[in-house]
Amino acid sequence: MQSCLLRARPLPKYPYRHSFRAVTASTTVRHASRLSVPPSAWDSHIHVIDPEKYPLAEGATYKPHAALLTDAIKHAHKIGVPNLVFVQVSTFGTDNSCQLDGLKSIGLSKGRAVIEFDPSTVTREQLQSFHKQGVRGVRINLKSVGKELTGDELRTLVMQYAQVTKAMEKWAIDLHIALHMIPHLEPLLSELQDAGMNVVIDHMGSPPGLKRNMSDFPGWDVMLRLLRQNDNFHVKISAPYRFSRDRGFASSEVVVRPLLEARQGKGVLWASDWPHTRFYDTDIKPWVDRCLDWCDGDQEVANALFRDNTKLVLDVVE
Repeated sequence: MQSCLLRARPLPKYPYRHSFRAVTASTTVRHASRLSVPPSAWDSHIHVIDPEKYPLAEGATYKPHAALLTDAIKHAHKIGVPNLVFVQVSTFGTDNSCQLDGLKSIGLSKGRAVIEFDPSTVTREQLQSFHKQGVRGVRINLKSVGKELTGDELRTLVMQYAQVTKAMEKWAIDLHIALHMIPHLEPLLSELQDAGMNVVIDHMGSPPGLKRNMSDFPGWDVMLRLLRQNDNFHVKISAPYRFSRDRGFASSEVVVRPLLEARQGKGVLWASDWPHTRFYDTDIKPWVDRCLDWCDGDQEVANALFRDNTKLVLDVVE
């Protein structure tokens, strides 16, 4: 039976800040110098969704299409990125069964998971069980549910998660938050690094749009500085369609290049964001190609982006 994932849906109406023709004039893809996706590459952010088998959380903000594991595996091999990080989707709340079952099916040699839970109720035994199953991070997802926090509120929440997870060796705190909230994390990074914890920012910091001068957006310059100066601060290069209608993704160069250059390819994790929830008709193959081209002929940078950084952050040992 075909998954309903295959049905195309119109793109939602989002506010875009400029005409994309203005930023794409110098972004012609350089096919002749294209690098290769490295062997055993990792996709640092996918979701498996089966609403018939796994009920959505009460109060879910939208009803996602089905995105079955068999389709995820086919997609992964199609783009040449076979190893998967299952990330909890907001519509399942704190029931991580769907992602953990997906991880169990492919095994720890090819997968990891980032989950959600309530830090006030999770037990040490539950965390240990999660760790044995291949969980290496907890997700704080404010963006998908439209939640804003003050700086003090965000720092308090992050430290609540840090306190309960710091005993789990090599876990990451994964944040899906608005770009302007990222500066609030700066006072915490040294303390989290001392505790051996990584911070990962979803979807390139979730800028409100794309502009030739990204510094116009509050939080952008701080995010780049944090990436340059902190070994435990990381950003996922993912979900460009959430900020641009450009199906060839050339306009995303204004975001991707600075992130790649911040630590010469370190600290950035590539992701497909499959199944592209609410953008289901996206062809992500051009995104793979663009990101390879923006590595500017440096295969070591491509290796770091598509494989090595994710392995380091999520404790993948071969």
